[in-house]
Amino acid sequence: MRHVPFQETWPESWRYSHPYDRLEIWGDLRHRGYAYAYAERRRHALELIRRAVAPPARVLDIAAAWETMIFVVVTAILVPATMRWHWWRFPARAFTLGVIGTAVEVTAIAVFTDWGNEVKLPVTIGISLLWCIALGLALPPTDREVLLRFYASVRPFGVWGPVRRDAAARGLVPVRDPQPWFDVLNGFLSMGLQVALCLVAFFALLGRTDSAIAAGLCVATLAVVMYFTWYRTLPRHDEATLG
Repeated sequence: MRHVPFQETWPESWRYSHPYDRLEIWGDLRHRGYAYAYAERRRHALELIRRAVAPPARVLDIAAAWETMIFVVVTAILVPATMRWHWWRFPARAFTLGVIGTAVEVTAIAVFTDWGNEVKLPVTIGISLLWCIALGLALPPTDREVLLRFYASVRPFGVWGPVRRDAAARGLVPVRDPQPWFDVLNGFLSMGLQVALCLVAFFALLGRTDSAIAAGLCVATLAVVMYFTWYRTLPRHDEATLG
């Protein structure tokens, strides 16, 4: 473990506990009694865990099981939800079957293979994408009037060509509607905004004031930009109605 040097900018409790952390975590042998006592506490704690958790389960096995569960839940809905939002031919039934099929696929890969995430993620997403495309082509799309209402209200980016043309022909959206491209731009801007928000809290907790201020300036800048690229471009409440 890398030694963390003492910093005067730390909160008072951190400055107070730093020498004791050095004794416990790094086993500073200048105080052998304290280092030995910590080593014994650690040994007894691990022994207690081994007794309490039935074999062959271990703490790392529990962590791996939790990671697998999160991976299955998130990946199972990722592609179907994206298709539901960005492809006009993907109805609710296809979404349900897409989630179920992807969940089965992801679970099978997690249980029966030892692939790393760098292999599992692209393979599971690729198979899920093919499965969802097949469902979208095999099942009938949602009623066109429902799709028109949705598209005129939301105007999402994606494969909406036939619905977009019908909406434009009825005067529900502009013929050369810029809103979908603003969606693409705002998708990238919002990712940067979320990262910057996390960094503000992260740096603030670490007491790195300069970095927290810099991250806060990024948040403020992106918020101002998105005010014009997102909020000011939203359709008016009465703009998208089917007469």
